Amino acid sequence: MAREVTPLTELRENIILQENKILEAWLSLMPPEASELAGTLTEPVRDLLLLMYEYLAGARGEVEEDTRHLAYRIAQQILEEEDYHTLINVFRNALQEAVVEYTASVDGERTGHLLAFFNTITDAFWHAHADRLRKTIRLQYRERFSNELRVAKRVQERLTPRVVPKVPGWEIAGRLVPALEVGGDYWSVKHYPDDGVITCKLADVTGHGIGAAILVAAVKFISGGFYRGAPSAAWVMERTNHVLVVETPSDIMVTMVYGWLRPQSSELTLVNAGHAPVFMCHDNTITNIPPTGPALGLLESRYSEVTLKFVPGDILFFCSDGIIEARGRAPGHSREMFGVDRLHDLICRHAALTATALADKVLQTAIDFSGSPNDDMSLMVIKRIEGGD
Repeated sequence: MAREVTPLTELRENIILQENKILEAWLSLMPPEASELAGTLTEPVRDLLLLMYEYLAGARGEVEEDTRHLAYRIAQQILEEEDYHTLINVFRNALQEAVVEYTASVDGERTGHLLAFFNTITDAFWHAHADRLRKTIRLQYRERFSNELRVAKRVQERLTPRVVPKVPGWEIAGRLVPALEVGGDYWSVKHYPDDGVITCKLADVTGHGIGAAILVAAVKFISGGFYRGAPSAAWVMERTNHVLVVETPSDIMVTMVYGWLRPQSSELTLVNAGHAPVFMCHDNTITNIPPTGPALGLLESRYSEVTLKFVPGDILFFCSDGIIEARGRAPGHSREMFGVDRLHDLICRHAALTATALADKVLQTAIDFSGSPNDDMSLMVIKRIEGGD
């Protein structure tokens, strides 16, 4: 018995036959190096052709959006192996040629629908290419930043003292906890036994990354190089500032605390280049030590000194703003800063600790308060203890 053919069935069969011819023609136009990839795309391209027939019938709206999404996914797969030139000149143009060859009876109106269909495909292909470029750029940036971060961390690690001088009657401790984004903190202590002097310094450079790490290394070696033959700590600071003013950009600023400790006389001559907080704790009383000159690198300047006289139990403390500006992580207190008052209270309550234990206590308390540091946390503790007279 002969099969009854309805107009709808005949139309469906004609579309399937036409699809197969278009697919065969499209695959035949593929160069050998792209034929394997094209073979994996047969089904999605077939679905794309089904949407084309709806375009030819004048459909828009959801059909256009479905075409855009499907073409985008096809382009993503192609761009995994090929470039944008191949995507357009091989895959899109070949499909367009095959469609024109096997799509009969295309009048003026249907020609416009067909052009709209391929315009949608071209637009989707371009967006897939653009998104891939953005992704590649982001990956390259992250890789470059990661490499820069590793270099900066190595520079920063090499700046911290490997050995802290042990002098009877004195305890000295320093700490540096780098943030995820490396900044420009460092601390240093060096003993000159022949001179009876221990130099102590802590610096905080504006900025982050390899640039800040290299600059803080320069500050260390410049200030250290000026010590020999220097008449005073203030003179060292002035010469360091002069180099930075001449050699660094005007937007670079370095705050720094620099001191000459003379253990035998229990005196420390201190120069403060725009840094805070710097203070002494004596008998549970805090005495702040204000700047004795501007931050380094801004303008030529003279610096004055203060002379601090220690008795057993006295503590000199200074740290970077990464500690006092640390933000609380507790619910409802996320904008609260650690602050100077909290730091003063902490030092006074734990003044009986050794310098090392006190340094660890301050750091741990600040980290517990804020979580992972958003800025480098550095500090120095100089404590006079019994003995050494």
